[in-house]
Amino acid sequence: MSGTDSTWTSSPNATFDPKSESSLNITIPTLRSSTSYDYRFVATYTGKYSYSEKENTFTEQFFQPTQQGRTKAGTPSAPISVEITKERAFWILKWQQPENDGGAPIVSYAVEYRL
Repeated sequence: MSGTDSTWTSSPNATFDPKSESSLNITIPTLRSSTSYDYRFVATYTGKYSYSEKENTFTEQFFQPTQQGRTKAGTPSAPISVEITKERAFWILKWQQPENDGGAPIVSYAVEYRL
């Protein structure tokens, strides 16, 4: 790579094409919301390259150290025991916390009203 324009440069006899490298997506089902998971992976790369008119093969392994990821919190259930009462010139709105917080504490509520 060039330090000034960040473009890939390769010698004329190289067989590696960074644009042709494929990627792999892995989906892990049944993860729980708002939960931390430890993960790691090992990748094995094999390929061929030419140098001085001789074709060589290589195998390399990449070991990813343990990483930690956290899933997003889910959608909480609706508040329970919602009550609204009129007191003179204003309204009082009361509710209880929902039974399910979606996996993370609820830190605020947004109240919308229509006239």
